[in-house]
Amino acid sequence: MNKTKKLFYLPGIISLIGIWSFYFYFKERFIQKKETYLTLAIPKDGNKYGLLSVGSIIKQIVTKKQIKIELNDDVETNQKKMELVKYEARKLKFTKDTMTVINISLTNETTYGDIVKLLDLCYIDKHKRFVLMKKSFLIFGEYPKLQKDTIKQIPLIYL
Repeated sequence: MNKTKKLFYLPGIISLIGIWSFYFYFKERFIQKKETYLTLAIPKDGNKYGLLSVGSIIKQIVTKKQIKIELNDDVETNQKKMELVKYEARKLKFTKDTMTVINISLTNETTYGDIVKLLDLCYIDKHKRFVLMKKSFLIFGEYPKLQKDTIKQIPLIYL
């Protein structure tokens, strides 16, 4: 018996290799990338818009103690100031101090990266009350959680 050579179907092999090579080449284009974004509340000008307006926020700030920090064009001092902001913001959060506000003044020399660092600080530490207003970034203290009544109701027993 003579053994005959196996004949491979050449177009099938080419298409088999070609399909996989195209798959790996175009795979990144067909997979949708998850986009992430940060929600930021920016107050409207005027006083007629309720809680989130420049006028209402200024009324809240006037009665509170303010820790004022100014970010400028000096990179080294800005890093130290950012560490101070991080420390003070965490102190406000964990002591539940509602009578103090951190007022970070932004100048024309302040970079976009500094603003993003402030937003990252607030999102990483899970601050609930912060706002970007005109040329300042404000971080408020958090209100303490409301505790439920500790008095338990005793069921009446009928005899």
